[in-house]
Amino acid sequence: EERAPLFEAMGVPHDDALEMAAGSDATMGSCILDLYRSSTPNPHQHWGPWSATSAPGLVLHPTEDPFGDEKMAAEVADSLGARFKRIDGAGHFWPYQAPDKAVPILESFWDSLD
Repeated sequence: EERAPLFEAMGVPHDDALEMAAGSDATMGSCILDLYRSSTPNPHQHWGPWSATSAPGLVLHPTEDPFGDEKMAAEVADSLGARFKRIDGAGHFWPYQAPDKAVPILESFWDSLD
């Protein structure tokens, strides 16, 4: 429960923040920190050249995510031949913060796959 205020400060509703905090342990924290530390400043440097894929793709960019980079996300989408969609006003935890904005984007993408 002590981590719940951190999640709440990032826009996660109280009950969801409590649930997330309950599932967070030292191993998860260590893994997340290792990921963050390994991804600065270029998280995809070791991936090699990107090219379009035949699989449909969607890259989402929550506009208020302090860890996101809209330009990089758009470049990734373009390189892969994927669609790029912004989730305006949403942060890092957009499924909790803006499901009303994300669901239509996801449903439109999924409907296009039929």
